[in-house]
Amino acid sequence: MEIPFPPVAAIKSFLHKLERSGDCWIWTASKRNKGYGAIAWKDQESGRMIQERAHRISYRLYVGEIPPRLFVLHRCDNPACCNPDHLFLGTKFDNNHDMVEKGRHVPGGTHCGESGKWKRGKAHHNVKVDENIVREIRKDKDKMSYSQLKEKYGLSVTCLFKIVHKKTWKFITQEVKAPCSQD
Repeated sequence: MEIPFPPVAAIKSFLHKLERSGDCWIWTASKRNKGYGAIAWKDQESGRMIQERAHRISYRLYVGEIPPRLFVLHRCDNPACCNPDHLFLGTKFDNNHDMVEKGRHVPGGTHCGESGKWKRGKAHHNVKVDENIVREIRKDKDKMSYSQLKEKYGLSVTCLFKIVHKKTWKFITQEVKAPCSQD
C-alpha cells in the first residue's frame, strides 16, 4: 500500500523536529523500535492516521518517491538521521547485506535468539541503562515529570514509561540499600 504524501502542516512539523547541527540531521521527536524516527498525520482523503519513518519522509521530500519494494538505507548507519545525502535506496537483500557489513547483525537474527527468550537486563544486545539507573529512574519519577526524566537520562518517554511501570526491567524489584554506617 502506498503511503500518501504528508500535508503541508505535517511537513512543517517534520522540518521543525530535525536537529541539523552536525553532519547527520537528527530526528528529535518520537522514535520507533531500533531508533528510527516516526511521524504521524491524518490523511485528508481517508481520515485515517498515517505513520511513517522520518528518514523515508526526508527521502521523499528531498530526493523523490520511493518505488515499491525498496527500502531507504543509511550510509551513516544512524537510524535517527534524516539527511538526504546520507540516504539511498536498496532492496531487502541490500538492507540485510548492509546490516551485516556494518556489524549490526545479531547472531540468530533480531528475534529472541537461540533460547527463544530475549536476554534480559545488561546482557541484552540493545541495553541503554543498567539496574542502578533503573532504580534511580523509578525513584526520580516520584518528583520529576517524564520530560524531566527524558532530559536527565537521555531516554524516550516511552522507554521511561515502560521502566517506571515495570513493563521492562520488571525483575528489578528492590531498591539497593546502603550499608549501615558506623558512628
